[in-house]
Amino acid sequence: MKVFASIVLFALLTACGTGGIQSETKDANIKLSDSMLTDYQSQAKEIISASFGALSKQLMDAISKGGTSYAVAFCNLEALSITDSLSEVYHAEIKRLALKNRNPVNNPDESEALLLRLMEDRISKGLNPGDTIVVNNNYVTYYAPILTAAACLQCHGKTGEHIQPETLQIIQEKYPDDKAVGFQLNDLRGMWQIRINK
Repeated sequence: MKVFASIVLFALLTACGTGGIQSETKDANIKLSDSMLTDYQSQAKEIISASFGALSKQLMDAISKGGTSYAVAFCNLEALSITDSLSEVYHAEIKRLALKNRNPVNNPDESEALLLRLMEDRISKGLNPGDTIVVNNNYVTYYAPILTAAACLQCHGKTGEHIQPETLQIIQEKYPDDKAVGFQLNDLRGMWQIRINK
């Protein structure tokens, strides 16, 4: 079980306008300046942008080639290898985590699940979920929310409304324990986790 020694809040403006970074420090003796936190945040955002771009392009290509049900099968085979290859390029660990996940590999641990619930709570109150940085002796971990966009609803929306029957059938075949449906526009789908060695 992860126990955070202290929680420090930093009000830093971000390029995406998320408001601020919440920084959790696992060792009370570790202090990072605002500029260092901003540097880690910028690096992590660049990695997220590249990862999102690569995944989106491949997904759109798959939809163009064979429709949404083909894209589900494509994601089942290729999504993790895309993020793994980008992890090598950026020398960082790239993950997507979700409480309602499609792939069990995206299960959060206890502290990550808590962070996801806090993000959900902020969204339910009309607030921005914000970004979080966790610092320890060896690495810095950056978390950023993933919100449900209109295109996501084809595979993650409501069955019978957004998800076509043939797509649902492929989802159930490829992901028998799927929990990643029933989302609406701008719901919290999950979060990015970018772990960068210090």
